Amino acid sequence: MECAILGACQPHAKATSAADTEKTAAAGASKPTAPVSRDSPDGGAFAPGKTAVKSPGKISPAGHVSPVPALPLARDPACQPPDAETAAQTYPWPKRNARYEDLCSRFPAPAGARRANAAAGSYAHWLRHLPLLPAGTPVRRYDGVEIPWASQITAAVADLDVSPEDLQQCMDSIIRLRAEYHWSRGRPDAIRFPYAGGLYFGFDEWRRGLRPRQSTSGKQELAALAAPSDGRKSFQKYLRFLFAMTGTAHYPSSPRVAFGQLESGDFFLEPSPSPRQLGHALVILDIARDTGGRTWALIGQGFTPAQDFHVLNASSGSPWFELSPDKPVLFPSWGNPFTWDQVHRFRD
Repeated sequence: MECAILGACQPHAKATSAADTEKTAAAGASKPTAPVSRDSPDGGAFAPGKTAVKSPGKISPAGHVSPVPALPLARDPACQPPDAETAAQTYPWPKRNARYEDLCSRFPAPAGARRANAAAGSYAHWLRHLPLLPAGTPVRRYDGVEIPWASQITAAVADLDVSPEDLQQCMDSIIRLRAEYHWSRGRPDAIRFPYAGGLYFGFDEWRRGLRPRQSTSGKQELAALAAPSDGRKSFQKYLRFLFAMTGTAHYPSSPRVAFGQLESGDFFLEPSPSPRQLGHALVILDIARDTGGRTWALIGQGFTPAQDFHVLNASSGSPWFELSPDKPVLFPSWGNPFTWDQVHRFRD
């Protein structure tokens, strides 16, 4: 097991081999012990980031978040969401919201700014119209338990299912989005992600029955270890395998992105330094700019333990983070600021 290279907001190992992990993922993974964060003031179990952001709703003593009444929003001309029937096919996982509400319609661009161009069919367009749960929905853990501190810093919760396993954590959520985009476009061969030892492992190999293993020389290789399988269920098993076996530590070699080239889908990355210390990853969901060169972004994240993917609040009044090439970015969920050499893009 490559424990030394596992990360992700996912410091725990679920199995001792690729084959065992596949069985574990299919059966349900065990609950890990709390990881230690380098940002914990007492060096103990992980504490959320140090920057306080005003809650999107009042928290009762029982920990329930009261929804804030939705304000009337001006229609953003860049928003061209699909109709409900098309959206159901474009975002094909089980939903909790009875009606389709998208990210773009919920959050118009900042005053004086315009959203970046996003062609229909592009990843940026797909992320821009990600379905959301109703305003005021709290963030819940994989087992359904509410997470008050996460709800305090959340502008919206995505209508993206989380399995009842502690698997879909921070980098995993970003992997999930990218894989679902390729799936929705009918491009299963494009679904490929880093694995141990510099190996890339894609759904195309998975469905042909290939699985990673360590060769006699100590290198990672793909070998025929399972029966071929295809379809949505096989795709879901492939993702659960990746969630269990990979994480932030596998992505430092992903292409870096200069500030002037930022696009939706690029992600901020702090790799896990060890199996017992968290790394973190957050993804840019949308970008807006004004004529003076100012740049804003909507930022989404998953976290540890596995929980609802959510859009962060930049301040008490806006989910838009203003980005500047000469300043690091501090997010409310993470104690360490991100610099511009920590922004990456998927190779595939």
